[in-house]
Parts: sequence; structure tokens; C-alpha cells
Amino acid sequence: MRKPVALVFALAVGALAVAGTEVSPDLEGFASAIHGAQSLRATYMYMEINGLRSQYSIALKKPNLARLDEPKQLIVADGKNIVTFNKRENTYFKEAETDETLQALFTPSEVKVWGGFFKPNAYQPATSKDLGAVTRGTLNFNQVSATDAAGAVTTDYFLDPGDKIVRQVETNYVHNGDKATFLLRTSDLQLNADVKADAFSFAPPDGSNEISLADVLASKWYLSLAEAEKVASSTNRKIFVDFMATWCGPCHMLANAVLDTPDFHKYAAEHKLVLCRIDVDLNPDLAVKYEATAIPQQDVLDATGNVLSKTIGYGGPDAFYQWINGAVGKGEASPTR
Repeated sequence: MRKPVALVFALAVGALAVAGTEVSPDLEGFASAIHGAQSLRATYMYMEINGLRSQYSIALKKPNLARLDEPKQLIVADGKNIVTFNKRENTYFKEAETDETLQALFTPSEVKVWGGFFKPNAYQPATSKDLGAVTRGTLNFNQVSATDAAGAVTTDYFLDPGDKIVRQVETNYVHNGDKATFLLRTSDLQLNADVKADAFSFAPPDGSNEISLADVLASKWYLSLAEAEKVASSTNRKIFVDFMATWCGPCHMLANAVLDTPDFHKYAAEHKLVLCRIDVDLNPDLAVKYEATAIPQQDVLDATGNVLSKTIGYGGPDAFYQWINGAVGKGEASPTR
């Protein structure tokens, strides 16, 4: 439901300088411009180098309106409610819109660059520096390079030299010798564009079904273990945790073949599991605590975070279900899907 694939952008922008860091004036200018705009509209591609391309379109309008049209889901925030429509399952659910739930929409990497529209200082401070003019294809940009505190993620921002707005982003991840590069390329981006009010209304497609809160709890991937623990405690559930990373190929194989399928969401609902996805690069303390040094790793926890069962690696759907059946006390050697 809410962001099945947690690719991590790790934006390294700070709207304010931090002592001991180098901050790019161009990047500070972009942060100021995007937050000062009254509306934003963009169409863009997000892709891994030599991987599949996915198209996104967004529309944002002050004070609290948003529309995020993504490959697997459509999210519409109308100022009172946030509706998430799952395109694959043809289902949708509603939740109350607050500042917190609105800002949480921009946590995933594919949309994080737009988070500063609603929230000042939305980007995490890090060292960044201007690299000057560059040409990519037939387009001219001002390049800014930003590095996270751990030195594992380098993000290059390519700003239009005219309006100083980011048009392309290239993010490079390095972890234990593994490397991955992701690109964001806008084909259309406008600040203060004319965005019609009906863009922020949701009309259920023919044949779609609204699902209940219980279904949402079983289908939604929480990106915070603390939040998942609260839900598990209040609903008497266990927690399934997927420890993963952007650069991890087997993590994506597991997600595509098992974890992001309707069969697994049905399984989670039947066995009362709260789903939590933790990127080890974004949550190094949790990775250390749960010894997630080799990924993918999946844990089943009780509602207070104690490990009940753990498995490492991905050996196919049958091996996964054999493990989780034992972890939830099902006691069957073959998967039930």
C-alpha cells in the first residue's frame, strides 16, 4: 500500500548551514524556492542504471493538497483525508490528513526531493558543494554534489542555470563493495503552475473496493519500527521486518516475487502480522541492534521488538514460506498462498 518499495534517496540538502559542514548556495536556493512556491507540477522518470524505468507525476498546492501518481499506486491528499489507491489490487483506503501524515508521503526516495514544498528544512544537512557548469546530453546544468555523513551515499543534483531548480538527480550508493546508481530525470517541472482543484479529488475507479482499517494494517509497509510496534501492541499482532537496502539485488527479488504480492499481504492479514520495512543504510542503529549485516534479512518480532525468528538471504518463495510458517507457528513445510 503505502510505498511497497523503499528505495532511499538520502537527500543531503540543508536549508540552513550547519557548523562544520560545507553547504552549497545553489542547493540552499533550490530549497528556498521550492518551499516558497504556491504550487508545483512535475513529470519524471526514476530508474536504476541499466534497470527498468518508472514514470511518476505529481501535483502539489499550498496549503496541504497533493497528488502523487506512481506506478503501483495513486495518492491524493485533499486537505482533510489522504486516499491511497492500490492499482494492482484495485483497492483504496482513507486516513485523516494531518501535517505528519502529509509530510510522511515524501519519505520514500522516489518523491523525497519534493518534500521541501510543504516543510521548511525538510532535507537532512550534509556536506555539499557546487561543481560548476556541466552538460548532460544536450542540456546545460549547474552541478552540486552532496555526501551523507557516513560517506556511503553521494548525490549529484543538476540545476537549471536559469531558475536554479533541480531537474535531474543522480544518486550513488556504496556499501561493502556493492554499488548502485539511481537517476531521477524530469521531463516537465513547473513552480507556481496553474493546478486545478479537481486534481486533488479522488473518484473510485469502476470495480474498486474500499478496504478496512484491519486490511490497511495488514497491507501497509511501515518504515518506522517504533510505529509498527505501536500498531502491533494495540492490535495484538506480531511484526514482520524486512531489512533491505537500495543497492541489494536479492532484496528487490524477494520484494517482487513475494513481499509485495497480494498473496503475501493476504498471508500477513491471516496471521496478524504488522509489516515493517527497514533500510539498513537509513537506520544503522537498528541494523546493529538486529545484527542485519547480511541482507536481505527477515525477522518476526513480538510487539515489543524481541526477535522470535530470523532468516537471512533469499532462496525463492518456497524457502521463504517454509521459514515464515514456522516463525508464525503454522508448522507447515510448504507455503500456503
